[in-house]
Amino acid sequence: PLFRFSLRVVLPFALAFGGVTAWFSVEANRTAFTLMVADVQAAVQNRPEFQVKLMAIDGATEAVAEAIRAELALNLPMSSFDIDLDEMQLKAGALDAVKKVDLRIRQGGVLQIDVVERVPAVLWRGPEGLVMLDETGMTVGPAASRAERVDLPVIAGEAAEEAVPEALRLWAVAGPLKERLRGFERIGARRWDVVLDRDQRIMLP
Repeated sequence: PLFRFSLRVVLPFALAFGGVTAWFSVEANRTAFTLMVADVQAAVQNRPEFQVKLMAIDGATEAVAEAIRAELALNLPMSSFDIDLDEMQLKAGALDAVKKVDLRIRQGGVLQIDVVERVPAVLWRGPEGLVMLDETGMTVGPAASRAERVDLPVIAGEAAEEAVPEALRLWAVAGPLKERLRGFERIGARRWDVVLDRDQRIMLP
């Protein structure tokens, strides 16, 4: 039985393995095989059903959509095998105005990007000028002037950007004073001054 097994299995395997090893020992054969594999791979990846032809961005304003396109810088059409969705999601999610982003390739060769933008809640007068922040204090983007967003309260002072929730609570209860309110100034990174017109302040404890 051992002889029959060796004759039927071991010997053919040894001959085949030896022949393949001898063939691959020639550099020209290895190069030809590598090129053949690369050609087959390219032929499969470049098939029409694997091509991404369009990018669709939903949930973003025109400015944010253009920023995402510029950040990703995709040269469509391209094979879906050449698209790293995880890396592109990190790039798009790193933009200030983007709170959440999901990417997927949907049927028809469309790269679908669903965006949830940060909603401006306050204007922070910081070292670089006016900046819009969301309700958590995260940067949304610059503001050209106060007149651009008169609906938002203005905050300033030491570490004001780290206490946005407090400023929003003050804004919510400042109803009778909103006509005179100019903003909130953080004093000593521990309390607020309510800044009114006529050079008046309410110095909160």
